[in-house]
Amino acid sequence: MTTYPGAIALLDHADNPVRLILASSSPYRAATLTQLQWPFTQQAPNVDESPQPDEESADLARRLAIMKAQAIAPSDFPAVVIGSDQTGVCGTTPLTKPGSLARAVDMLLQLQGSTAVFHSAVATVYWDHSGAPQPVVVTVIDTLVQFRRFTRAQLQRYVDIDETTQCAGAFKVEQLGIVLFEKVASEDPSALIGLPAIALSHMLMQYGIDPIPVQNPVADSPPA
Repeated sequence: MTTYPGAIALLDHADNPVRLILASSSPYRAATLTQLQWPFTQQAPNVDESPQPDEESADLARRLAIMKAQAIAPSDFPAVVIGSDQTGVCGTTPLTKPGSLARAVDMLLQLQGSTAVFHSAVATVYWDHSGAPQPVVVTVIDTLVQFRRFTRAQLQRYVDIDETTQCAGAFKVEQLGIVLFEKVASEDPSALIGLPAIALSHMLMQYGIDPIPVQNPVADSPPA
């Protein structure tokens, strides 16, 4: 478990401090949450990520996000456990992790000029001050990515730089991989990295948690 102290203490409607737990081992999802400046801990969930027979890409992302959010039980309350997962597909072809530099180059060559869709799911479980878990809330954000064309030599150089053998789609959008795209379309610009921050902030507000809390509000008064 890794702890990120943050700078903004989240509070519930009764001004109790809320713990956030990111149920993921991804450093990129942790980086997104760190940018929001909320304190959180990161813990890897123990779930089987194998797809079910004939399972659609978006349904897989949704199911795994829920499983991850439900896999971890906090020890302090109130708390919100955050699960997230991302799947991608180009046409009918799932975009998996290439596993080797050669396969990464081949995958990017096949994606050139094509449009892929990435399904980024985020699920949350709110544990109230009594330690009772509330029903899971889940959202899936779609991102359309249109790939540009590059030479094989350029793509070989790219995968060497970004080391994308363990990345679905063989790219890292948060690094040099952004130049591989002609355009990106999504309602949440953070979704492609793997953790839709806009959707997550809406979920927290549904629980009565202010993403920009005022810990010591001062009543309005006329100027002296």
